[in-house]
Amino acid sequence: MAIAKRSIPELAARAERVLAARAREGVEPMTYGELAAAISDDERTYPATGMGAVLKHMGERGQYSWSRSLLAWAVNETGKPSEAYVGSPAGADDPEAERELWHPRIARHFALDEE
Repeated sequence: MAIAKRSIPELAARAERVLAARAREGVEPMTYGELAAAISDDERTYPATGMGAVLKHMGERGQYSWSRSLLAWAVNETGKPSEAYVGSPAGADDPEAERELWHPRIARHFALDEE
């Protein structure tokens, strides 16, 4: 079952919230299957195979300046990041290093929002 193109912007926003929460908690990535389950709702479940398009949209049009870095937290079943992941403008050239770099920054961002 494919994901309808008209659904991708909403699913990308959901994915961004889920990945931002994961990034806030730590550096452990989540698989496409876990992400698909997290953005699914009572009415519909989404296939892990559709996460590439969702993540591409999120990386291009995310809410945060660091949304593209959240792509490092989404990996396929072999542990590789989305094809949309191209590395960090901050110099991290692999997803693990990027997660280590961005986790404290994202955690601080949300801590400031709570104050």
